[in-house]
Amino acid sequence: MADGSNNQERNILVGRLARNLKLGNWQSELGASVLTSELENRDTHDSGRRNAVAVHYLGKNGPWGVQLQATRQDMTPRNPGNDQYVTFGSYDATFNVAAKGDLYVTDLSYDIAGNYGWFSGIKLYGNYSLFDKRDSAFHDSQRFILGTSFSLKDLWIAVEWLHGKNDPYIGGSSFTQSLGAGGSNQWENQLYTNIGYYF
Repeated sequence: MADGSNNQERNILVGRLARNLKLGNWQSELGASVLTSELENRDTHDSGRRNAVAVHYLGKNGPWGVQLQATRQDMTPRNPGNDQYVTFGSYDATFNVAAKGDLYVTDLSYDIAGNYGWFSGIKLYGNYSLFDKRDSAFHDSQRFILGTSFSLKDLWIAVEWLHGKNDPYIGGSSFTQSLGAGGSNQWENQLYTNIGYYF
C-alpha cells in the first residue's frame, strides 16, 4: 500500500472521567478521556507515540437524545519514510490515517414510544462527523448519517442513508487513503441495513 507503515501499538494507557448532572430538563453526562501509547515501528525499530484527548457530552430529555464529542489525536510515528500517516487495520484490510487531526461528532436522536402492530422501539437519528486533518495538503473526511432503528417482532433492524466525503466506507472513495491524505474528495452515498434476529 502506498505510504504504508508497519507499526505495533503497545503499552496503552487509557483514562476516563465523567460526571452526571442535570441541566434544566436534560439528564446529562460531561466527561473527558485520554489515551497514550507507544508506536513501535518494526522496520526502523524506533518508537514513537500516540496521544489523544477527548471531551464529550451526553444528554437525554424525554424522547430526545444528544451526543457530542471532540477529540484531538497526535501521533508521532518513526516510519522509515513518511511520518504523516500511520497504517491501521480492520476487516482484514489496512488503510492510512493522518497522524495529526481533530475529530468532531454530533448525534441527535428521537425515541417514538409505544407499539405499532409488530413494530416497537422506534428511534430516529441523525449524525455528523468531521475528521479535520492538521496537514493543510490533506482532504478532510466527513460523514452524515440519517437513520432509523426498530424492532419487528424478534428482529432488530437499522436502516441508514450515509453521505460521506473522503470516507473509506462510503461509495467509491479510496479505502486505503481516505482517512490519510484523502480519497476522491467527492460526496458519495450509500444505503446501509443491519438486521439482527433475537431468540
